[in-house]
Amino acid sequence: MDFWLTQEQQMLRDSARRFLAEGKASGNGDRWSEMAELGWLAMAIADEDDGLGSEFEDIVLLAEEIGRALAPESLTLGSVVPARIIGASSSGPQRETLLAAIASGELRFATAFDERNNRYDWQRPDTTANATSTGWKLSGSKTLVAGGAVADRLVVSARLGEAPETLALFVIDTTLPGITRREYQTIDGASVADLDFDRVALNASTLLLKGAAAAECLAQSFDEAVVLLSAEALGWMDRAIELTVEYIKVREQFGRPLAEFQALQHSVAEMYIDAESAHSIVCMAMAALHQPAGDRRRAVSACKVKAMAAARRSIGMAVHLHGGMGITCEYPIGHYLQRVTVASRCLGDEHFHLERYVGR
Repeated sequence: MDFWLTQEQQMLRDSARRFLAEGKASGNGDRWSEMAELGWLAMAIADEDDGLGSEFEDIVLLAEEIGRALAPESLTLGSVVPARIIGASSSGPQRETLLAAIASGELRFATAFDERNNRYDWQRPDTTANATSTGWKLSGSKTLVAGGAVADRLVVSARLGEAPETLALFVIDTTLPGITRREYQTIDGASVADLDFDRVALNASTLLLKGAAAAECLAQSFDEAVVLLSAEALGWMDRAIELTVEYIKVREQFGRPLAEFQALQHSVAEMYIDAESAHSIVCMAMAALHQPAGDRRRAVSACKVKAMAAARRSIGMAVHLHGGMGITCEYPIGHYLQRVTVASRCLGDEHFHLERYVGR
């Protein structure tokens, strides 16, 4: 793996950083259509499906910039994962239409996989889909659906009623009767929703994948999402270090800038070491995505545990070095700590990934 950015990747990073900084400054809370115009929503769609067919490394680079800017949009669960799953389904007019809608931003997508009883285990949903003469009846609940409050379409996991061990993936219109949404915010300010499905009538064409194909696609998508979330952590740490260095250069104590105190210099150096170690393990996980499933799972779980631990230490130290300023709502550093607190429990917490790493 080449660790140096190509000219195109550097241009992507620069343009993304500039766009996200301008959007944040203007107070624009929803830039989905602008992200579509930049081509970001088409990056996970293959060339043959009229997408950009970008390398996963490029998507990781973009995720890092999204994390750095604390952007509220969920590119991973609102674009990348739906595009991967729909792209893996059988060819047909609906598949082409859905992929085009993702790329253009015409429709907002969300992934509804987490459930209260088995939140981290996407492979074993309690939600059921029972066959009817015209399609399916979907019943169950999903929780913490990122972007679920504004989604036009949902990619939903369920088990088939006539074959409870069979996993199935559906794409459904959120305006269908029987769907109830409850919107709320997590402590980092992200908008999520809980969804209930009460015998929602689906036609046969809504089924994307089932059986082994669905399980394999969902497992790959889960691991890619974990790597992208870990990449966001790199952005959080990078910006936290910048803010901290800027602050201790101008903040004085005993008539001297804080940056002149050796103990604080050592603390910043430790933050930088954490960030670099996290970057290395994210690169390792990226390389493992094409390895056999067992090796891939171990690498991805190690990445999640180590990256989040490094982010908690690094950003926690940043807040500490800012003193009282670090916990004020008006100053950004505390928001990075809120984000890592939530993200540490998204897509599998430390306990889940340690058990997965040892193969339990």
